[in-house]
Amino acid sequence: MITSPVLAPDPQRGLVGVGNQTYFEVLNMNNKSKIAVIEIIELFRGRLEGERLNDCRSDAEHGEWGMAFENLCTQLEEFDVLPNEHEYQAIRTAGESMEIDPQNWNFLAPNKN
Repeated sequence: MITSPVLAPDPQRGLVGVGNQTYFEVLNMNNKSKIAVIEIIELFRGRLEGERLNDCRSDAEHGEWGMAFENLCTQLEEFDVLPNEHEYQAIRTAGESMEIDPQNWNFLAPNKN
């Protein structure tokens, strides 16, 4: 049986990892994170330079969705691309589900004047 530092064998459930999830539950969660990050990246196509978005998307497609997410948030701030409420909620939901420190994305919250 193949194991990794985050997965351990369980005689009844196979490989289990963080939060006592099975290997397939972890894969499914990771796939959902990847899809969510790619969808968020695409929300900003036309508002942020294509090459920057392509770099973020490439990171996400290669399993680096957390890095892609954080880089996207940094790029949005750096180039003054302000998310609307819908876009911010997508960012917030993804950030929370991936357990990324809110300091990496909460600065993008739309001003409610």
